Amino acid sequence: MMGRAALLTTLLILVSCHVALGWTGKVVRVIDGDTIVVQKGQQKSRVRLYGIDCPERAQRFGSVATAYASSMADQMTVEVTPLDQDRYGRIVALIAPENGGLTLNGLLVKKGLAWTYDRYCGRSFCSRWRKWEKDARKSKVGLWAQKRPVAPWEYRHKH
Repeated sequence: MMGRAALLTTLLILVSCHVALGWTGKVVRVIDGDTIVVQKGQQKSRVRLYGIDCPERAQRFGSVATAYASSMADQMTVEVTPLDQDRYGRIVALIAPENGGLTLNGLLVKKGLAWTYDRYCGRSFCSRWRKWEKDARKSKVGLWAQKRPVAPWEYRHKH
């Protein structure tokens, strides 16, 4: 019989392996700019894009970010690289085209449709996204064309 501690350790290892392994699936729904649903076989998974935060639907550029994410990923086969799981049970991941290329996460930042979410972006590639955000701000691309864009986390706090 396996002891409680050994069973817990085994479960933690299995969950960690599940989070760390990449997989391929088809984007079947774009919920908003930074949340999509990816289907692998019969399994559908809600995926939150790692390290970024797009404007909320009710915010200016929220629908633009969603439309861009749809144009880049909806009904396409993508590589999902899970990095975490959030408090809502969503997989938090990098999403890239099946055949390689820039992640949807990074593209949204580069196009001025998302903030790099510093609070949750601690990987080495986040510094590249921060540079892209800085460039988009300087060029007034996307949401940075606004005089005072409100970060989504500030918007959620107020509403």
